[in-house]
Amino acid sequence: MTKILAVIPVKMNSRRLKKKNVKLLNGYPMFLWTYAAAINCKYISKIVISSEATSVHNIAKKYGYKDNYIRPKKLIKDKFSNSDVVLDVLENQMKLGNNYDHVILLQPTSPIRQKGTLNKFIKNYLNSNRKSGLSLKGPIYKKYNFLGSLRNNKFTSTQKNLKNKVFYSPSASIYISEVKNFFNEKKFFIDPIFGYIVDKFEATDIDYVEDFKIAGLILKNKLLNVHKPIKLKN
Repeated sequence: MTKILAVIPVKMNSRRLKKKNVKLLNGYPMFLWTYAAAINCKYISKIVISSEATSVHNIAKKYGYKDNYIRPKKLIKDKFSNSDVVLDVLENQMKLGNNYDHVILLQPTSPIRQKGTLNKFIKNYLNSNRKSGLSLKGPIYKKYNFLGSLRNNKFTSTQKNLKNKVFYSPSASIYISEVKNFFNEKKFFIDPIFGYIVDKFEATDIDYVEDFKIAGLILKNKLLNVHKPIKLKN
């Protein structure tokens, strides 16, 4: 049986929107929406919430979370990426005698995942035989060939012909890789890559207060059918 480890990175300090991972989104700390999606995915064998704050784990345990892993404080610094965080979790799990075939990164800053998305994503990824996978937003249509860069108010047109081209970009919601490849490359972008297009609402990525308000409206108005955090009964 294929074993998949899910890692949800929940650090307390954030530069743009303060403590956004625990900020109440429609009545629940934001990271719990991602946790709710993960615990309802039949392919995920174990979930680890990587946080330096015991308060985060205390909140999660009220919703069924059982792990006690605490992220080393050095890994909350900006110079460390989520790949560093995932690598640390994997190494900790190995020390405990727990081995996995694949590792999936679920970002709490993308709290909106439609019911069934994770199951479909993982099933199709496993069937693809690709080394890694990620969720995508798009398509983005480039109707004109007048694109370029802007530096010191100087616009420089690109030389590439992008007219009528179609593009997709990472939605920042889901990343997955075979564990052995992740240990070798220490990143999720490992060719060949499986891509899965998510709904435009699922592609909501929260960096600023405006993003947070938009996510709140999507959830409040039930524009997508999502898993709601369920608190354990006392």
